[in-house]
Amino acid sequence: MSGTRKHKLKINGREVTARQFFRTRCGGDGVAAISRTFSEEHPHPSLALSCHRDTVKEYRDFVKAKGWTGLHFDDNGDLTCTSKRHYVQFLKSQKLHNEDAGYGGW
Repeated sequence: MSGTRKHKLKINGREVTARQFFRTRCGGDGVAAISRTFSEEHPHPSLALSCHRDTVKEYRDFVKAKGWTGLHFDDNGDLTCTSKRHYVQFLKSQKLHNEDAGYGGW
């Protein structure tokens, strides 16, 4: 069973080889393109992880206490992520997970 996959690899509905899939999805260099989008130059806004504007101070204090500098709550409660590691740690702390692993929707 070492050569078979549980799921078929598809791009735009067409089945492709693992090499084609990872070359396309990972930018050709084996590094997932998502890792280049979490930065100060390319922040990731996450409305799903936002908080109510009345609880912004509590969330800011929580993030600061954990030392997560890559998460920023604005005054309206919207979350902007500049660090993939801090984003994942925050998800775990809230007992949440990102079903598409951050690859979809943007």
